[in-house]
Amino acid sequence: MERGICSAAQFRASQDGRGIRGYAAVFNHPSDDLGGFSERVMPGAFTRCLRSSPDVRCLFNHNASQLLGRTASGTLRLREDDLGLFFDCDLPDTQLGRDVQEMVKRGDISQCSFGFIVQGQRWPNDTTRELTDVDMLDVSPVTFPAYPQTSVSARQAAHWPDGVPPEVRSRTSTSRSRISVPAIPAITVPKPEPPIQHFESRQEQLAIVDRLASRLGFNLKEKRFFMRTTEKTRSAIQRFAFGGHAAVRDLTTSTGGAFVPEGFQDEVYDTMKQVDELTNPEVVTHLRTDNGAPLLLFGGDDVENVATIVGEGNTSSEVDPTALQQTLLPTVPTWDSGVVACSLQFLQDSAVDISVWLAKALGIRLARGIGQSLVSTLESSAIEGATSTSTSQIAYDDLLNLRSSVDEAYRRSAKCFWLMSDATLANIDALVDSVGQPIIKPVFQNGRRIILGYPVAFSPSLPSIAANAKAAYFGDFSRFIFRTVNGIEKGSGDTKSGQLVRLWETPGFVENLVVGFKCFMRAQGALMDVFDDGSPAVSNSPVKYLQMAA
Repeated sequence: MERGICSAAQFRASQDGRGIRGYAAVFNHPSDDLGGFSERVMPGAFTRCLRSSPDVRCLFNHNASQLLGRTASGTLRLREDDLGLFFDCDLPDTQLGRDVQEMVKRGDISQCSFGFIVQGQRWPNDTTRELTDVDMLDVSPVTFPAYPQTSVSARQAAHWPDGVPPEVRSRTSTSRSRISVPAIPAITVPKPEPPIQHFESRQEQLAIVDRLASRLGFNLKEKRFFMRTTEKTRSAIQRFAFGGHAAVRDLTTSTGGAFVPEGFQDEVYDTMKQVDELTNPEVVTHLRTDNGAPLLLFGGDDVENVATIVGEGNTSSEVDPTALQQTLLPTVPTWDSGVVACSLQFLQDSAVDISVWLAKALGIRLARGIGQSLVSTLESSAIEGATSTSTSQIAYDDLLNLRSSVDEAYRRSAKCFWLMSDATLANIDALVDSVGQPIIKPVFQNGRRIILGYPVAFSPSLPSIAANAKAAYFGDFSRFIFRTVNGIEKGSGDTKSGQLVRLWETPGFVENLVVGFKCFMRAQGALMDVFDDGSPAVSNSPVKYLQMAA
C-alpha cells in the first residue's frame, strides 16, 4: 500500500453542509522529496480501476475504524476528469461525521490523501516516478499530509505504511549510495553491491519478469516475440520491396510476384485477428489446408445421448448421434487486398520496418473484406436464440434468454463467446438502473470484457442495432471454421493464399517513382452442423443469435 497527497486548494466541504468533496489526486502534480526522488500521478492512472467499480472507502486519517463513506453503499462517488480523481462523500450523521464536517469548514483539515497499490509506473529518470495505473483503496481527509516537511525517513514512513516497495527501494538505494560516496582521491571506494530485491509474492515476481520481457519485445503469455518475422525474412521482404527480387530460398518467386514466408504471413494474421475476431484462433477454429479443393467436415448434435450400464454377458447397445451431419466446404475463394501504393522515397527513408508496415496495411484490408463474408456465413448458418422487445435497445433479459437458449454442453466450451460489434457493446453498457448505475458491470478478465460470465469477441462487420438486425451472437465458436490455404511450392505457377505482388511497371507508377503492393489470400468460413446450402441442420445449434424486434 502507498499514500499520496493532494493540494489543499482542491478540498472543501459541500455547499449543502452534508458532505465533503474535492480531488483526491491531481494529475501532473509533483510530490515533495520522497528520499532522492519525487512522483506524480499521470492522466488515465485511475481509468482501468474505476471501470471495474472498485469498493473504495473514505476514511479519516487512513484509519479503517473511522469510516466516512463507501462506493459500494453509494455514499462515496469517484470520477476521473482532466484535472484528476474527483470524490464526493456524504458524511454520516455521527459524531465523527459532524466533527469532520466542522473541521473542514473551519479550515483545520485542508488536505486529502489517497491510498493505492501501484499496477503501472515508469521512471523518466532516477529522480522522478510517474504513476500510470493504480488500484484505489481509500481517500482520506488527513490532519497531516503524507509528505510532511520533515526528514526523509519520516516522509517514507508516511508514504509507504507497509514498507518501501522493491522497485522504489532499488532506486532510492542507488541514489543515496551515489550521493554519499566522498570524492577522496587517495581512497578507492569499492563499487556498491546491487540492492537485493525482496519480492512480497509470486505475483510480484512475475509482474517484474513480464515488464522486462516486454522491453525485449517478448510476450510471455503467448510465448512469442511481437515481431514474428526473423531478421532474415525482413531483409528478404525489404529487398523484394525495393527490387522485386527474392534473395533467400524460402521466399520463392512465381507468376507475377513472390510468396510470403510463414513469418510474414503470421504478421498478416495477427493484424486480421485484431480487426475481426472471426479470424482469431483464440475464438474460432483456424483450419489451414494445403489446397483449396472442396472439403467435407463431419459433425453432429450429440448433447442428448447418455452413457448406460452394460450388464455382465449382455450386448452393448449402439446409439447413433442425434443428428450426424456432413458440412461441405466449397472451393476456397481468392481474396485480393487491392493495391497499397507508396513512393520509392518512402521505402528508402522510412524508419518503419517495411515488412511490418506491409503486413498491417494488407492485413487490415483483408480482414475487412473476409470479415464481411464470414459474418454473412454466420448469419445464414446460426439460428435464432432470443428476440428483443425493442428495436433500439438490448435489455438485460434479452442477454439472459440468448445465453439460456444455447445448450449447457456448448456453454462449457473453452471457446464459448459473445460476438458483437463495439457499438452493440456500447448499447449494452448504456443500460442503467433507477439510480443511474450500470446494470451490467464492466468486468474484465485477462484483458477481455466479460458479460454474464462469458468473454466478448468483436467483429466490426456485424450489423448495428436496428429493427430485425441480428445484433449479437452467443455460443461455442470452436464449431466455426476459419479456413485458409497455405502457400505453394516453387514452380507450380498457381495463385494461392499468401502471395505478395510488387507492381512497378504499372502505368502511372514507374514514371512517378511509385511502387504498389497487393496480397492474395484464399480464405472462407463455415459453421459446422449445417446443410450444403448453408442453412442450419439442427435446432440445437452451437451458436445462436439475438434477433432485434421488427
